[in-house]
Amino acid sequence: MRPKFSLKSKRNSQIPSAFAASLGSQLARPYLASSSPSKLRDKAPVLITFDDWDKGGIFDWYQAQSHTAIHKLELRKERDRFKHEFVVLYLEGGSTYRVDRRPMGGPNTEVVLSKGCEAEDSITFLTDDNLITIQSETDVKVAVQFGSEKKPDLYAIIAICTSVRMDSGCALYTLQLYNCYFLARTITALIVRHHLLHCQDLVGLRWDALTESAVSRHMFPDNWSALDTAMKNALVGALGEAIWPIVKKDAELLIQKRKQWLVLEETTKRIIRETVETQVNNLIVDSIKTGAVHWAVGAASETLWHGDLDQNLSLPHFREHYEVAVEDILTRLVKPKLNTCLPSDVVMKLDGVLPKRLLNRLPSSLLALLPAELWARVPNSVLEKAPDDTIKKAPIDLLLKAPDEFLQRIPTQVFARAPIAQTLTLPDDLKRVPHRLLDVSLMRMQAMLEQPVANHDRALALRLLKRLPDDMLEEIPQRIKDMREEPEPVEILELSDDTDVADEPHPPTPATLCRRPSKALLHGYRWVVKIVFATGVRVVPRPVLAHMPGIVVELIPKSMLKAISADTLSRLPPGFFAGLRAPLLEKLPQELLEKLPGTLMKILPRETLERLPDGLLDRLPEQLLRNVPVELMENLPENLSDLVSQAIATEIFESHETTVELSNRTCDIMKAALNRSSDELPDSVIRISVESRSKMRHQQIGSLGTHRELQRYILDKNRKHSKRVAQVSQLGLGEEAVYNALRQKTEDVWRVMRLHSSPPTSAPKAFSRRVAELMHALRDDNKSIARPPSSRCRISS
Repeated sequence: MRPKFSLKSKRNSQIPSAFAASLGSQLARPYLASSSPSKLRDKAPVLITFDDWDKGGIFDWYQAQSHTAIHKLELRKERDRFKHEFVVLYLEGGSTYRVDRRPMGGPNTEVVLSKGCEAEDSITFLTDDNLITIQSETDVKVAVQFGSEKKPDLYAIIAICTSVRMDSGCALYTLQLYNCYFLARTITALIVRHHLLHCQDLVGLRWDALTESAVSRHMFPDNWSALDTAMKNALVGALGEAIWPIVKKDAELLIQKRKQWLVLEETTKRIIRETVETQVNNLIVDSIKTGAVHWAVGAASETLWHGDLDQNLSLPHFREHYEVAVEDILTRLVKPKLNTCLPSDVVMKLDGVLPKRLLNRLPSSLLALLPAELWARVPNSVLEKAPDDTIKKAPIDLLLKAPDEFLQRIPTQVFARAPIAQTLTLPDDLKRVPHRLLDVSLMRMQAMLEQPVANHDRALALRLLKRLPDDMLEEIPQRIKDMREEPEPVEILELSDDTDVADEPHPPTPATLCRRPSKALLHGYRWVVKIVFATGVRVVPRPVLAHMPGIVVELIPKSMLKAISADTLSRLPPGFFAGLRAPLLEKLPQELLEKLPGTLMKILPRETLERLPDGLLDRLPEQLLRNVPVELMENLPENLSDLVSQAIATEIFESHETTVELSNRTCDIMKAALNRSSDELPDSVIRISVESRSKMRHQQIGSLGTHRELQRYILDKNRKHSKRVAQVSQLGLGEEAVYNALRQKTEDVWRVMRLHSSPPTSAPKAFSRRVAELMHALRDDNKSIARPPSSRCRISS
């Protein structure tokens, strides 16, 4: 609902005879047009108040005007007395008006107080004599010549004054802030800004007169490719910030050298950029274009001061529509593409850079020795992300030994990735096998029965075929059924395949190439190390042993490591083994591994288990392998592909950070384009001039060529006024408080005025003919004075 306000005039049938002669210094008196003869009625000042918009009062007076277009505006200042400032308006029909603000009832002590008094804002018709008096007693501070066809309307002046009256702060007259200077300068700045936004003949993209077509043509050149590139760069940066920490954490226990880290980071960023550039074809769709255009037009149109343009472009309510469009394209178009392409690209292309994870490196001997109960306790999430190599290395008779609950919950996709021997080796009671798993086995069985007789997997398929009940053979071809009569092979593939990896000789170290010490010295050294190490382990408390540096073990020769007793090893806490480096773990002799406590694998931290060398995993003794905790499987980090998918689903797209980043990039482009476009204004559209004194108008005249210069001039005058006010200690306001309040209130008035800046198209002009006749009569009596001013920058009397 629009705010209700109006401009009304008050009746006053007695107009002082000397009013015209002393209009520059006396108070305006409200007068209703219908209460006096036409000649006096046209000259009467009208008090501006507000009640209901477009109803009665000054709106009736406005509708009666035959000409309302303004071709020139002057900001004038009295040379003497109180330096009063007001605005003079020159209309197309030749009539002239002034707009003033004064304290209601004349000067009083209340104007000095911060609360002020009621203000009297008025608009008054000027006769030729009035204009001559004004020109002789005042100076023109700013003169604005509107040169375009679509000139500002008198209705815009009324809207500005009404917006001032609507504000509870500046509706009152205060000497410090909202005085005659405030209203006059506010009208000057706002009417120029309003005119620029409604001009149709500005060429190209201009912050002062922004249109949607101008934004589309000029803000983002090369068919919006600049914005598309900027948004893709921002998206790559956001993806890198979210995915690189995942890759880094995933590899922190596997990579030691700084050079390898740099290669890994560079490779990750390159993969992200290549994936975005190849999979995300175009971020700039119609919704993005529409949102960006509305954002720029909305923020720039509601920006009064040129210096606030950057700030307004960053305000959330202007960019909200655009951010909604960005979120939509990210979640609807970009997210599905990256979710399917980026995880696989990262895993595949990082395979040569990242060391293989523990789940890939588990040897067949270890997996074959794991009890079926342990496999049954492995979560489905671990099974689903387990590499194919791990599934293939699992024991062949796993399904024979696994409990029923494991069969019921094993995922079909995991079962389908298992080797043929595993899918064909089913429990004797086939009713225990879920139908979804049995379908996979039957398909494998039929395929293998087509193989040569010598194939070992064909033997397992034939064995399964003979065990199938008749009701399960209905959909199997007859030629497959006939194979049940074949004799069963004598040899069946072994259901387990344990492999032992022999110790490989270590390459000679630099120490072995050095000169060997004497046998006596070496023998004494070994005894000293053995005694010191064994005694220290027995005497030192276990918490201290956990922090013993691994270099102590590195100093012990391999032959001595073999001789360390099991009792000594049992006293070493898990923290000691956790601190050993990978080269030392690889160096541990098999004899020492055989003496390690069987429960060691249960108490070692996951980080240590993940970085166990491949050679050590292959040589672990059976008592250690059988005690591998199921927590090892449960606590494994998620697959890198899953982590990247999760980041795309949550950290990047759903956290709103990427949307803000893309918006900021767009905002930077808009700021640069808008600021570049507003350096100059076409001279044919608007000319702004400043004169020091009317009497010296033929001498040097200062010129303001752009709206930005006009703003700077007005703000500078407000700053000087604020300094003068601050010097009066009784007023209780500082310079910054006065200046900021004036500037802020002008912005508030601008926002309200924009809601009602255009006159109603169907407004009747009841008195237009009669007023037009009176205006013609006045022009006939004052031909030499009431001519329209020259179009030059200089103002002529």
